[in-house]
Amino acid sequence: MVRELDYPSTDDVIIIDWHHAGYFDNPDASARAAQLGASSAPDTYFDAIDNQVGAGDSIGTYNSYMPTINSHVANGSKFIFRDALYDFDLDAGTVDLTFTIEIAPGETTVASARFLQSFAFEDNIGPLCCEPATGNKIWNHIGRDLGQQDQLLVQNSGETQVYNTTITLDPAWNVEELSFGGFVSRWTGRVNQAGMAKEAHRVAVDHTNGTAAHSTGMHEYDAVATYLGATTGDVTVTLDKSGLPAGWDAEIVVGASTFPTST
Repeated sequence: MVRELDYPSTDDVIIIDWHHAGYFDNPDASARAAQLGASSAPDTYFDAIDNQVGAGDSIGTYNSYMPTINSHVANGSKFIFRDALYDFDLDAGTVDLTFTIEIAPGETTVASARFLQSFAFEDNIGPLCCEPATGNKIWNHIGRDLGQQDQLLVQNSGETQVYNTTITLDPAWNVEELSFGGFVSRWTGRVNQAGMAKEAHRVAVDHTNGTAAHSTGMHEYDAVATYLGATTGDVTVTLDKSGLPAGWDAEIVVGASTFPTST
């Protein structure tokens, strides 16, 4: 459950479908099932606290799940999930994930009883036959990866701790459909807080007309900075002119405006 967001919203509940048998089984899915004590499928855990085994049709299941979800949202959390970003390195076949956990105002905790951990899941897998009740062939929220467990070290209101991990991408995963996040959990399985991560804001710099050559007169050499982030955000661009030869200058141009060092 995500603290500080208005409910209802798709951002308020994170659904991860860990398959500990069958086509989508993987070691991390089996590890998560064992940690929670999952048995038959579907076996649903709400924040790893409340458990419901089995399900009926979609309307009946929705009605049976909603009271539990509402109670968890109302209860809030001891922790606030902040500054969660992930950044792909497709050349290396990895993704770097980082997030910050803050102990919520007025809360304290026993640090030794909890740990931080990350997760990855994939959407829009298929078509793969078939979910028997509906005939659905597209699978979403499929759990793909669990990161390392880092013991929670902070204990008092307002204190923060940063979690960072590098996830190795399986070539079979579709990176365009992957989502990442993290959670705080007790060693016995209870999740105290979870949250999603956003793609890191990235800027590529391209020197569009080569490098400077020896010649007389005035010449211009352009470098174009392009924002590549998947989400809207602000990027600060700053020029370091300390390495320019004597008599040379540089400036930033945005539309019809110029800036001498930063924008």
